[in-house]
Amino acid sequence: QVYYDLNQMDSALFFYQQAYDIGLKANVNVAIHSLIAMGRVYNMYVEHVTAMRCLRQSIEWVKAVDRLWSTKNSFNSEIYLSMAEVFQKTGQNDSCLFYAKQSFDINIKYNYIWGISYAGKFLFNYYENKNDAEAYKYLKIITRISDSLNPVQRAKDVQNLAFEEEQRLQSIEAAQKKKKNR
Repeated sequence: QVYYDLNQMDSALFFYQQAYDIGLKANVNVAIHSLIAMGRVYNMYVEHVTAMRCLRQSIEWVKAVDRLWSTKNSFNSEIYLSMAEVFQKTGQNDSCLFYAKQSFDINIKYNYIWGISYAGKFLFNYYENKNDAEAYKYLKIITRISDSLNPVQRAKDVQNLAFEEEQRLQSIEAAQKKKKNR
């Protein structure tokens, strides 16, 4: 993942392949994640057929493994968004939109905050300059999520709540003093 983040795709692909091979023997979750990541790398390499092969194979692995339903959907939301990216690059807009919405809907259904944010950003970018109402809808969602995940904003919100509580307690105390004096 570090190589991917550093945009060193040859190294990323090499280690994702290693992780996939190990995952087949030790942990299928690792194999599934590796396939998804390899699909993304191949998409960046403009090898869309290979990218889709990896992503479809990861779906088959998810179906084959006896897992909790919500985890399957977590995998599926990631796979569908990756597929939407491939379809976007190949100009297949209907399929792109279909899979992006599938990913978004799964994330909403299971309240996967990070997934909602990523799929929402993708859909916002898709609709931007095409459908302002839809773009605005997704922008509102991702802004609300971003605000809730932003630690600085959360700290401010906590401070505001503490300040409001302090004011409430002071007004109660003042009312009690006024009542006592009366």
